[in-house]
Amino acid sequence: MIRYGIIGAGRIAKRFADSMKNLPDIELAAISGRNMERLKEFQKEHGGEKIYLSHDELINDPDVDFIYISLPNAFHKEYTIKALENHKPVICEKPAAVDPDELHEMIECARKNGVLFMEAMKSRFTPCYIEARSLLLNGRIGEIKRIDCKHGVIVPTDDPHRYDPRCGGILRDIGIYCGSWYAEFSSELPVIKTIDKEFFNGADKYVNTTFTMKDTNGNDILCSMEIAYDRKIPSEITFTGTKGILTVRNLHRPDSYTITENDREAEFSCPYVFDDFYGEAEHFYVLLKCGFKESKIMSLDDSVRVSSFVDTFLKK
Repeated sequence: MIRYGIIGAGRIAKRFADSMKNLPDIELAAISGRNMERLKEFQKEHGGEKIYLSHDELINDPDVDFIYISLPNAFHKEYTIKALENHKPVICEKPAAVDPDELHEMIECARKNGVLFMEAMKSRFTPCYIEARSLLLNGRIGEIKRIDCKHGVIVPTDDPHRYDPRCGGILRDIGIYCGSWYAEFSSELPVIKTIDKEFFNGADKYVNTTFTMKDTNGNDILCSMEIAYDRKIPSEITFTGTKGILTVRNLHRPDSYTITENDREAEFSCPYVFDDFYGEAEHFYVLLKCGFKESKIMSLDDSVRVSSFVDTFLKK
């Protein structure tokens, strides 16, 4: 039996715990957070034998085999490193770190201690992402010439984390999903052509940018990205190639895509297995069972590429 702990038992952690229930021989052993009442509510609904008001106590619990970290972004590095130094495998909610420098420290710690560490980029483990990625890499729409990504939602300005510049902002949230897609098809960091950014409380709430990046053959791909916390924008990423167009819906948890060829559009549905969290949960479970120290689907180098992509726009 594999027993795991959750650090930061909030809304996203509830969904992760629900997905984990679909796997065999695994159970939630402990949860930690700041509010005992909320932790007891979490325990009642999702399980967890032990409750801790100290994250350090959970990390040191000998009954915990691995840890899922779902804290505000600014605290990912501290508790990931503490867990890895205690030889506890970690799956850390995206973004794993607030910048590439932090991420390098976390990766160095994982490799030094020989412990499994993976960023929880759930979109990469959905059937739709896997299928669309395969079609694109195998040339279904020809050579990719353009990629356009957009996603916008209304986030209330009293959100305590998304508008905290230490750990929030649209680029570190939705932007990290965009970066995951772009990183699959680029060999270098983006070159920004135009960028429009709007802020609230010091955190970026709207970004509209055009840029270029090199594909793996060194050819330029024209790109755009529009993401927002203050307006609704359809969530999709569109790849335009020399032989057609492929558009993926719901880029952060994709479930369908369309292909346009010769002015004819066909739609393909790719339902989740249980839910949009299950793919990453199952993958991490397999890594644990097989004794792997790193994922090939979301490798540590991939995490660095995605973090560096986002950092390019944060610094502009």
